[in-house]
Amino acid sequence: MESELKNLNQQLHYTGQYLANKSVYAQFRKSKNKQKFRQEHSAELTFYEKAVTSLKEKNGTQPLPTMKQLREQKEKLLTQKDTLQKQYDYYRDYQKELHTVCRNVDMILGWNPPIQTTHTKEFQL
Repeated sequence: MESELKNLNQQLHYTGQYLANKSVYAQFRKSKNKQKFRQEHSAELTFYEKAVTSLKEKNGTQPLPTMKQLREQKEKLLTQKDTLQKQYDYYRDYQKELHTVCRNVDMILGWNPPIQTTHTKEFQL
């Protein structure tokens, strides 16, 4: 899901660049002195061209999705991610509670299970 969100954010970024610089590129195509126009608007044209190549890479021959579609898709993914995170937090807390109950039962019954050390290492010479 994280990689899907990352790809979607990139696609949103490049779609925004594409749309923002589309008019500058149209002016460039209509200009008579293309070299001078490119010098004056090199940054915008570079952003546009990079956005076009990136979007073509991602979408191939399929039509480009609109910004609205991309935002809706992102919202849906974020909602799913939030739901999964809440579910993960619930089960993690439940697991901790069960672990505590097991240790308490072991202490009541007088069992001495080995103490687990996860973060310390013992070194012997």
